[in-house]
Amino acid sequence: MNKHRRNKLSEAIGYLDNALQIISDVRDDEQDALDNIPENLQQSDRYSDMENAVDTMEEAIDDIGIISDKLQEI
Repeated sequence: MNKHRRNKLSEAIGYLDNALQIISDVRDDEQDALDNIPENLQQSDRYSDMENAVDTMEEAIDDIGIISDKLQEI
């Protein structure tokens, strides 16, 4: 791989790292909101939607991390 393509790949990895940070921040905020929902709302659809959002973001974080690691191996 030439220097130009390697630099472009490095740029893409940087974007992935930024995305990871943004998603992690949003996930943390959503988890904090979830943790602070009153007990009487913990069986609600909203609570379930929030849990699903946190789970999905955690999966995305894992997936993006794997992709970033693979690209760094090139």
